[in-house]
This record gives sequence, C-alpha cells and structure tokens, in this order.
Amino acid sequence: MVTEIRDGLSMFAELTSLFPELGKWLWVEEITDIEDVVAFAKYKAELGGGEEEQRRAAVLAWTKGHGGTAIIDERAGTRIAQRDGITVTGHSGSS
Repeated sequence: MVTEIRDGLSMFAELTSLFPELGKWLWVEEITDIEDVVAFAKYKAELGGGEEEQRRAAVLAWTKGHGGTAIIDERAGTRIAQRDGITVTGHSGSS
C-alpha cells in the first residue's frame, strides 16, 4: 500500500502533505504466525495468484487474525472480508 500511495503522489497532489505522516497510521506487518499463513493461503486460493491478489490476501489474513480495518479496492476482496466478518473499507462490494 505504501508503494501505491507513493505512485499516486504524481496524480493526486493532496497526498503529498499526508505522506510524511504515513508512519503514524500505516506500517508494514509480516505474516509469520501459522494461523496467518494458513489464512493467507486460503485467501490467495480464492483471489488468485497475481501480485495484487497476493497483497489483498495478505491484508485479509493479517486483519482476520489481528483486527483493524482492511482497505480493499476491489469487489472480490471486499465480499470475502464481509463474508468472514473482517471490517473492510475501500469498495462498496456492489456489482
């Protein structure tokens, strides 16, 4: 997600003022707990194997195990989060 925000800086100038503050509310977590790894494998199988799908699977797995809000920008990931009781924002999940 940090990479996506950096990439968006040139398109959305308003993000520039937020970028120095990212470390206060956005950080990178590693999936190391066995429960998280199993959840990641499950979500990856559902979403597919591309790089974007792997990122979404990791967000879902970590959030499922540790709480918080998953930020998902596409319908399939949003629907999976809603199905599994994960708090999600970023896409309505409608058709």
